[in-house]
Amino acid sequence: MGCTQSAIDRYRRSEGYSTDEVRLPSNATLRRLWKLFEYPETSRAGFVVALLSVTITLVSIVLFCIETLPTFSTSHCVKDEAPNFLDPFFIIETICTASQSQLSLTVAACFGTTSQSVSVQHMRNFQLFA
Repeated sequence: MGCTQSAIDRYRRSEGYSTDEVRLPSNATLRRLWKLFEYPETSRAGFVVALLSVTITLVSIVLFCIETLPTFSTSHCVKDEAPNFLDPFFIIETICTASQSQLSLTVAACFGTTSQSVSVQHMRNFQLFA
C-alpha cells in the first residue's frame, strides 16, 4: 500500500488500538478467565460468551423500551405493595442482570495486575453497576 510504519502506527493509535503489552494474570485459571471475557477472539468459548453478552444486552434494551409503552407501564410495582415476582418483565430483567455478572469474574481475574484493574473500561463498568 505504500504507507510508512509510522503512518500505520498513528492510524492505529487514532482508532484506539493499544500497542501496550497487556500483563495477564500469572495463575493459569485466572488467565483463561481473563482471556475468555476480555479477548473473545482467543477461543470458541470466548466467542460464545461475547455473543451471549451482546444478545442479553440487546434483550435488556428492547425490554426497557417495551416497558415504556402505555400498555405495559401499569403492570409493574404499585406503591406500598410487594413486587410481582412472577411478572415476565421482572424475570427477564433478573436473568439479564445476573448474566451480566461477568464483571465480577473479570475483576476477580485481574487482581494480580493493577494496570487492568484501574483501566478506564473497568471504571466505566463499575459505574454502570453502582
